[in-house]
Amino acid sequence: MVAYTRDLIARRIISEGRSVRTGTSYLNHPVISPRGIQIALATALVESNLTMYANYADPESLKYDHDAISYDANSVGVFQQRAPWWGTAAERMDPALSAAMFYSALAKRNYNDPNRSPGSFAQSVQQSAFPTRYDERFADAVAIYNRLSGGLPTPPSVAGVPRANVEFAKRIGLDRVGNGYVYGGNWSPTDVQRGTDCSGLVVDICDAVRNGTGMAWSRHGMSTESWRPIEVGQSGTIFNTICVASPADFPPDAVVKIALHHGPGGGANSHMWCEVDGVRLESNGSDGCVTGPRARSVYDTAYANDWAYIPGPITDGQQTLEELLMLKVPSLSIYANPGEPDVDVVDMIRALDAHGDHEAYVERQARLGDSDALSRVVRTAAGKGKYGNTSGAVNQAKAVLAEIETATPALLQRFVNGA
Repeated sequence: MVAYTRDLIARRIISEGRSVRTGTSYLNHPVISPRGIQIALATALVESNLTMYANYADPESLKYDHDAISYDANSVGVFQQRAPWWGTAAERMDPALSAAMFYSALAKRNYNDPNRSPGSFAQSVQQSAFPTRYDERFADAVAIYNRLSGGLPTPPSVAGVPRANVEFAKRIGLDRVGNGYVYGGNWSPTDVQRGTDCSGLVVDICDAVRNGTGMAWSRHGMSTESWRPIEVGQSGTIFNTICVASPADFPPDAVVKIALHHGPGGGANSHMWCEVDGVRLESNGSDGCVTGPRARSVYDTAYANDWAYIPGPITDGQQTLEELLMLKVPSLSIYANPGEPDVDVVDMIRALDAHGDHEAYVERQARLGDSDALSRVVRTAAGKGKYGNTSGAVNQAKAVLAEIETATPALLQRFVNGA
């Protein structure tokens, strides 16, 4: 059984936010900014005080490791998420996956907007009856983030952008050249004739570069104003774009370069356009979606007065050793618990260095009377482990129990009696 601590849960929330997740739509999210991660921590503090709750009203939740029982409707987990709106029981009862669902919803909002309180974005996701509580815990969340995040590695996702994502972004842009300008519009994955406005185009291009085919096809509540508050040298927006003082400061390997004109009051007085891997793209009121010389250059300084970029380099899909070490992989041990979260490769290597093979380590600890190890062996022997009734796993675990019963029957009896 996982012995959750508040720091362990917080670390998993932080680690999840610092990586891109793709695959299942409601788990998908880009890299989340520090402010977004702090919003998640504040939410978890309010909802559960960083405690893993099961709930009798969600019987399946009781199958997963937990620290306490919740009696609030059928809310479970660190974020007090409820069926049927929030994923599966396994996802709700997993600190990283429950955070992923929260981040997926948060990423659809302009949560870096300094004109709104951080707690207001938490409330927009959680829809709590007590909307002010998230801001009340935000300072605590920032303190936790500052204390814990320094020891966590920067995920590989911020070290480069996959070539496949870049090609996908260029394709969706070029496929829509000639579409009309639609103020407040948004491109559609199924209707390539649908138009958008200047910020809608740039947001979709950034989303495609960050998330590839897992992009949300949503404006995320963003406009040109989403970039206005970001100071030179700062990273902002949900896409972690970096503001520069002039186009001369774009790094050579910038994947997306963005130029903006901020006029008084925003809206019709503002405009933005971009270049992705050398391809110009713009949606303007006169010509609609254009590319090539018909689109403005991001190096314009006569009209543009703000610039930002998504950093590269563009990677070919070959992962470096550092990137591989940051990957999360499932344990293949027969004693891994069902629903047990994936493990960082680097942590798996450390565990091998400290304890050796997981199965041998669990069996060794079980013979010494360790309750967690005995629980894993008993669960596997009963056909309720990671591999269910697979005969090899069940028979191996049964053999270990038989050995313990023969050698130290009192030890096994104490475990059965809960001593």
